[in-house]
Amino acid sequence: MTTTKAEVLKLIESSAEKIQQHGETREQAYVRFITKTDEGRALHSVYKRAPGPDHSPPEAPIQKCAAPTPAMAKLLQKAEAIKKAEANITMEQAFAKTYLDPNNRDLVELEKRQRLTAAA
Repeated sequence: MTTTKAEVLKLIESSAEKIQQHGETREQAYVRFITKTDEGRALHSVYKRAPGPDHSPPEAPIQKCAAPTPAMAKLLQKAEAIKKAEANITMEQAFAKTYLDPNNRDLVELEKRQRLTAAA
């Protein structure tokens, strides 16, 4: 098993916190730990050679999306039909064509009203 920079950094930070003196910042304790103690120098050497980033990215919160409004579902159906008819375009392009089509103006307005009503 390979130890990552993030894992070693956590160990260094927790060890530095244990030796932190009154009136000393976390950063000062960190520097003192990696420069003045044998354990700190050894861990810092491992840290410099360890692979990976020096932090673990936070987990992104899962955002729940509202179900599409009935009007949006109809717009998406129309976009899917365009996508099937024109295989060389993306779904996003097909949706843009649907959304901007003057024949769908009433459906777009209805979708906006439904979405705003649902958000309130």
